[in-house]
Amino acid sequence: VSGMKKIFIIFITSLLAISMLGTMTVQATEPSLSRMEDYADLLDMEAERNIRNLLDEKSRELEFDLVIVTTESTGGKSSQDYADDFYDQNYYGYNKVHGDGALYLDNYYIGYCWFSTCGRVMDEYSDYEIDELIGDVCEDVNYDPYHAYRTYVNSLSNTMSGRADQIPFGIILLVALVVTLIYVIIGIFHNKGKKTTTASTYVAGGNP
Repeated sequence: VSGMKKIFIIFITSLLAISMLGTMTVQATEPSLSRMEDYADLLDMEAERNIRNLLDEKSRELEFDLVIVTTESTGGKSSQDYADDFYDQNYYGYNKVHGDGALYLDNYYIGYCWFSTCGRVMDEYSDYEIDELIGDVCEDVNYDPYHAYRTYVNSLSNTMSGRADQIPFGIILLVALVVTLIYVIIGIFHNKGKKTTTASTYVAGGNP
């Protein structure tokens, strides 16, 4: 195999290896509670089970925790503090404790909702997208909470589905180039100390 062909093979192999690392599935952590906690009793048992199953399915598919909590009391906390504390204290976060995820809080007592994000969801979900999501959910939640919660899950899932947590291609390309460059440099220094004899080094009779 020629030198250039070897370099090309190493470059392609590096690209493939780093790409595979970027798409490896992360191991989910186990929260202390389910992803659907209906403390305000807004759903019947069947509806609650259906929403819980949908949350679990989408969480596994997208690799971040999708959580819904309803309450009639926040214990004197603001909706934001209650949602953030609930997420942290119950070990949500798909890739690690306090890791990637989102929690929708329906504070039924005061008719107020809050959307709390963490990790990758917080980094990638824009303020505009959050406002749009909250608007869509709050429009239905008073008279049809089941439909509103399904809207939350499906809307968030659809928005995030194209944003898998992968290594950016630019980084993959850069690392592959560095690996190839290292190989070339090592090859140059390795061959520098060798004395080579080829068919054209000597001619008959010992004369150049």
